[in-house]
Amino acid sequence: MKIGIISDLHSDLYKEKGIDLLNELNNYFIQNKDIEVLLIAGDITEDINETIKFIENLKKKIEIKIYYVPGNHDIWQKQKIEIPTEDIVQKYAADKNCITGKVIQLRDDLVVIGDTGWYDYSFGDNEKFSIEEFIKGSYRERIWQDKIKIKFTKMDIEKHKEILNQLERKFEENRNKKVIFITHMINHSFFKVSTENREEWKFFNGFLGSEDYYKLVKKYKPIVSISGHVHYRKSFVEEETEFVCSCLGYHKEFEKSKGEMTLYQNIEESIKVVVV
Repeated sequence: MKIGIISDLHSDLYKEKGIDLLNELNNYFIQNKDIEVLLIAGDITEDINETIKFIENLKKKIEIKIYYVPGNHDIWQKQKIEIPTEDIVQKYAADKNCITGKVIQLRDDLVVIGDTGWYDYSFGDNEKFSIEEFIKGSYRERIWQDKIKIKFTKMDIEKHKEILNQLERKFEENRNKKVIFITHMINHSFFKVSTENREEWKFFNGFLGSEDYYKLVKKYKPIVSISGHVHYRKSFVEEETEFVCSCLGYHKEFEKSKGEMTLYQNIEESIKVVVV
């Protein structure tokens, strides 16, 4: 089975530039008809209704199975926080294409387990910064936007542990199967942002994921462990697991860094294909 993996589409930002990301993705899958499933590791839009609509429209175009986990942007409330973020997560969980709260069976011997995941600040510099500083979420003139646009009823560390425990239960229930594991948050320190000449990332790395997801991988050994969030395109194999972070990223990043590369080429570079 050939599975395509991508993350951080930020399709609404492309739409603001008059770019139809749906059509560009469709063009890619016309040329890659042997891909049977697409897994998306979050940050599709910044609105739940738009995200669910985008996935449905993409399914109609490319006519393959698509499953996703919401990213932190997908659960944002941009204007003002009107409901607890848990309510948004539950609406995602009710979507048949969303992996959150489910175990997706791709074959008798192969399942997908996943969630947005969350952060516990373990990837930040915990010698330099206190837990209280991480909770506040601001460093110098910058504030981590989740602190403005997300309102879980639990603190970050408590929310992370709740999600972690739910994921571990699903791993336990599927010990006899091959597992593809997917979170939006990063699952390996390899994917942290370099702090060389970027002092602020000693702080903001704390909001990228958790060491606990790596421990989960080491314990249960999924065949693939997918994340997004950081807009990298990196993959590597460690022991029995292939780690994949394969993000499209913001339109402005594409314009700035890719020069003459077309959006189609950018998509082609972004989608990682694994055979399982």
